[in-house]
Order: sequence, then C-alpha cells, then structure tokens
Amino acid sequence: MYRLLDAVVTFHRSLPPARMKSFKAAKHALSLAEVDVKEIQSLIYTGVCREHFEPATAFAVAAGLEINPHSTIYSISNACLGALNGIIDTANRIELGQIRAKLVVSCETAREINDITIDRMLERKEMSFFAEGLATLTLEGRAPGRYC
Repeated sequence: MYRLLDAVVTFHRSLPPARMKSFKAAKHALSLAEVDVKEIQSLIYTGVCREHFEPATAFAVAAGLEINPHSTIYSISNACLGALNGIIDTANRIELGQIRAKLVVSCETAREINDITIDRMLERKEMSFFAEGLATLTLEGRAPGRYC
C-alpha cells in the first residue's frame, strides 16, 4: 500500500497549479476565438481554487498573457456560480459599452486540499485515518406517491 501511496503523491505533486492551467486555457481560448490579447480590456478569474490569497490568480494569468496594464483585472469567488457571475458581468459591461472584450477564465483543482490530505496520510499510515474522514450517503427507494 505504501508504494502506491508514494506513487500517487509523486504524480499529484507533479501537476501544475491552477494559475498555470488557467493561463494555458486562456491562451487556448484566445487562439480559438482569434482574438489578440491586446484587444482584452478586462480579465476576470472565477475559480474557487487558488494558490495564494494575494496576489490574485487573475493577476498571475494577466501577467502571463501580457494583458494591457490599463485593463481591469480581478477575481470573483462564488463557488460553482463564479464562472456564471463572470459571464453575466462580462455581458453587462459589453452591453453598457464599458468594454469591447473581456476574458473570463477559471480552473478548478483540489491541489491544496489534496496536499494537506496527503501530508496527513504520510504522517499517519493507519486505516483509522481514513475512517475519520469517511463520507457516507444513504439512499432509500419508494414507490411513486408513497411518502411513508
């Protein structure tokens, strides 16, 4: 079991952080849309996952893309609705004539949560560790129209 755990740890820690995945996704989206990065007047990062509280992941992505320094750059964190909030904000700002092009980028990863869990697993190599965090789900089937 320990060799498998060590292999999982090694693989997991080789994965790139959210800011790198976001940067790659943003570059790919701009390429597919045939939009020059110079046209982007605003960038918003809408993912929940981030490596740091500050500076915002939005700024790391913007710096990587070399977004115009006069662009508005910010993050929205609203769980699963963050991306939708970013899209609505973008549509509103375009409709109001405030901007012509905005990039909404998001990347979800459980890297930080997994790092903490893996470190704890490596400290306590015993099955009781898993039992403490075990989640359960109970389902019950009932015939339509029957509530008791």
